[in-house]
Amino acid sequence: MRNQADQNTRTGNVGHRSTPRGRTRGWGLRLFGQRTPDGMPSPAPGPLGHFSETWISRLLIGGALLLLAIVFPLQWLRTPTLVVRANVGTFAPHPGVAAPEAPGASTGAVTASYDLSEDADISAWVYDAAGAVVKTLLTEKHESAGPHFILWDGTTDNGTIAPDAAYRIAVTAKGPARSTSGNVTVTVDTTPPAVKLVNLADGEKLKTADLVVQGLTEPGATVQFADGGALITADGGGAFTLHRPLVHGTNTFTVLVRDASGNETTVARTVELLDRPPAIKIDTPVDGAWTNQKLVTVSGQVDPGSTVSVNNQETAAGPDGRFHVDVVLDEGANNLAVEATDPVGNKARVEERVNLDTRPPAIQIDSLADDATVHTAQVHLYGLTDPGVKLSVQGRLVVVDQQGHFDTPVDLIVGANTIHLEAQDQAGNVTALDRKVRYDLSTSSFPDLPITGAATALAIIVLAWVLFGGWFSSVSLKLATDRPAFAPGRYGVGQTERMLITYSLSKRARTTLQVVDGSGALVTTLLRTAPRSAGDHQLLWDGATAQGTFAPPGKYVIQAQARTLTSAVSTSAPLTVVGGAAAGSVSVGGYGGYPPPAPGGAAPPARYTYGYGERGTTTGETTTPPERNILRGDRG
Repeated sequence: MRNQADQNTRTGNVGHRSTPRGRTRGWGLRLFGQRTPDGMPSPAPGPLGHFSETWISRLLIGGALLLLAIVFPLQWLRTPTLVVRANVGTFAPHPGVAAPEAPGASTGAVTASYDLSEDADISAWVYDAAGAVVKTLLTEKHESAGPHFILWDGTTDNGTIAPDAAYRIAVTAKGPARSTSGNVTVTVDTTPPAVKLVNLADGEKLKTADLVVQGLTEPGATVQFADGGALITADGGGAFTLHRPLVHGTNTFTVLVRDASGNETTVARTVELLDRPPAIKIDTPVDGAWTNQKLVTVSGQVDPGSTVSVNNQETAAGPDGRFHVDVVLDEGANNLAVEATDPVGNKARVEERVNLDTRPPAIQIDSLADDATVHTAQVHLYGLTDPGVKLSVQGRLVVVDQQGHFDTPVDLIVGANTIHLEAQDQAGNVTALDRKVRYDLSTSSFPDLPITGAATALAIIVLAWVLFGGWFSSVSLKLATDRPAFAPGRYGVGQTERMLITYSLSKRARTTLQVVDGSGALVTTLLRTAPRSAGDHQLLWDGATAQGTFAPPGKYVIQAQARTLTSAVSTSAPLTVVGGAAAGSVSVGGYGGYPPPAPGGAAPPARYTYGYGERGTTTGETTTPPERNILRGDRG
C-alpha cells in the first residue's frame, strides 16, 4: 500500500481519480491547481516540492484577475475633457458665410473651437438668456481626439436672424459612460455704430487747406475716410480725429466707421475751401466815367456769400453774388472803393474813379454877331468852346481842337437864318446857342455925307485904290517844311523832335494851317484864321494831335489857306511821320508856343517849298485850291 502511495505522489496523481476506461483524455485546469493528462507522469518536484510550485502559480493568476477587476471599471467610467473658445465676443450675423478652413475670425459669423482629449460624440446648441434652444449646431457627431470648431452664422432653427442679445454656445462631449460640456458666451449686434462729427457741419466754408475732422462713436470702432487714408481706432471715450488735405473750391468726402461686430456707418460732408481773396467785378460805372448826376449806382458781382462795402457803405451780395449800392458824388473827381469780404474773412479791394460835372459847356462865337446882316450865301463860323465837347452846327458835327477852337462854313438862305449850335460835354451836359443872321442880296447903303471938294477927292482916291489896288490884287501863299519826314517824340520829354514850318504871304490875310492824315481826316489845327501880315512866318509842330497824343507813323498833309476880303488861296505840303514815340504817347510840348528862330541865327536847314503865287478861283467865300503845287527844293 505504501509503495503504491509513493508511486502516486511521484506521478502527480494526488487528489485525482483514475480516468475510467473509455473517457476522453486531455488537459484540465482548476483554480489553484494543475491537471495533467491521463497516463502522463507528473513533473518531478522542485527543491520546495510540489507545494511551492502550486501556490506561486495561484498567486500570479489571482493578481491578474484582481487588476482586471479594478482597471476595467475605471477605464469604462473615464470622462473626456473639453475646452470651448469663441473667436469673437460680438458679431453681426450675415447668413450664408461659409465655415473657414481653420479657426479664426469670420465676417458675419462666430467660430466656436474646442479640444477633445479622446474620441467622443459631440452635440452643440445655442441658447438664449432664458435657456431656450435657439439653434442646434451638432447632434452626437463622433469626432476623434484633437482640435475642432463649429460655425454659427447668427440664424435660428427657423431660419431667421437672431435678435440682438447675448447667447450661450454649449458643446457636449459624450464618452462611453459619462459626458462633459463646455460653454462660451457671444453677443449678436446688428446695430450700426452711432457717429457724430462735432466740428464740421455740411456745407461749411473753410479758410485753410488742412481739414481736421473730429467726432464721437463707439469706443474701439475703427474710423477712416471711405476713399482711403489712415485707419484709426476710437479711444475709450469714442473720440477720434482725422486729417485730410483740401483743394480750392468744393470738396466732398465720406467718413467710414466700423464697430467690432463689423457694422458700418458712413457720414458724408461737403465743404468749400476759400483760400483766395474774393473776385470783384464792377459793371457800372466804368473807371474814369463822367456823369452829371450826383447819385450814382455802383453795381457789380462778387463771389456768392460775400459782403460788399462801397465807400464804407455795406451791403450783402445776392445768391448770385450781384450787388447794388447808391453813392452820392461830389463835384469833380470821386474815388469809389469797393471792398468784398468772403465768409471766412478773405478780403479784396478795387478802386475806380468817377467824375461829376454838372456845369454845361460854354459856346463863344467870334466871327458873327447876333442879328447880323450879310451879303454872301456862306459865312465862316468860328469860335471857342470847352475842349473835348461834341459840337454840332446845324446838326452837323464840327471838329473841336484841344484848345476848344472850332471853325466851319455855314450855308445861308435868302432872308432870316437861325444857326443852331449845340455842345455836349462828356458828362452829358448840353448847351444850345442860336445865332440869327440875315442874308440880304441888296447892296449896302451908305449914309448921306456932306459932299465937299476934299471929301470927293478922298473918295475918288479910296475907290481907285480899292478897285485897282485891293480888289484886283490877289494874295499869294508859300508853304515850306525843313525836311520831308520827322519822328515825333524821339528825344523824350523836353527834347521832342519838331518840324519847322515856314509860310509866306504876299499881303495881309487871315491864315489857317491844318494837318490831315492820308484819308483827309483832321489831325490837328496849327493856326486858325489868324490875321498875319505880309512876309515870312514860321511855327514848329512837335507831331501832337488834337487829342494830345503823338501822331502815329504814316503819310500826312499840311494844308494852308490865306483869305482876304476879296480873295482866298490855299496850298498843301506832304510830310511823313516815321517811328519815334510809341503810338498813343502823350505830347508835352504842343505846337503853339514855340517861337521862330532868332533873327541872325544859324541858317535853317533845307526847305521844301510848295505852291506859291497861285491864286485859287474865288466863288463867294469858297476857294478852289490851285491847279498845281510845285516842289521847289529851295535852300534856306
